Amino acid sequence: MNPDYRPDFRWILTGPLIGALSGTAVAFEVLMVVLTVDGPVPSVGHVLAGAVPVLLLAVVFGGLVGAGVGLLAGLPLVFLVGRHVSALEARRRAFALGVLLPPLAMVAAFSVLTGEPPGLPSHLPRGEEWLELVWLPAASLLGGPLAARAATRTMPRPDVS
Repeated sequence: MNPDYRPDFRWILTGPLIGALSGTAVAFEVLMVVLTVDGPVPSVGHVLAGAVPVLLLAVVFGGLVGAGVGLLAGLPLVFLVGRHVSALEARRRAFALGVLLPPLAMVAAFSVLTGEPPGLPSHLPRGEEWLELVWLPAASLLGGPLAARAATRTMPRPDVS
């Protein structure tokens, strides 16, 4: 082990915050698409009026689920993107892990909650069943860049002298 190895425990808080932000954004977009695509074409006023309750639902459900996934995905980042690596290396690692870990955390949490091992479905999704799969790539697309950006930020350190 590297004698200069130092874990970065800010990922315990940063992971859920990134997850809550990502979960809220994805839930808002999915709910707005589902509500506006089905049925007659709504006016702009109706869409804006419907956006407020949809945003509240997205914050409550998408934000909470995203925070849980962010916590699960952020725990490995504590040790893999520590203070011992350079800023460029931390950014690269955070991006790669931010892309890979959220979908894995979602699949792991779903398999634990349902009690079934993760596996491929027996048939390809048809029609609206594809919406069930939008969460996995959305978590990757949002998690990677946000984690990379958070990795380059430094926390203020108190003066101990």
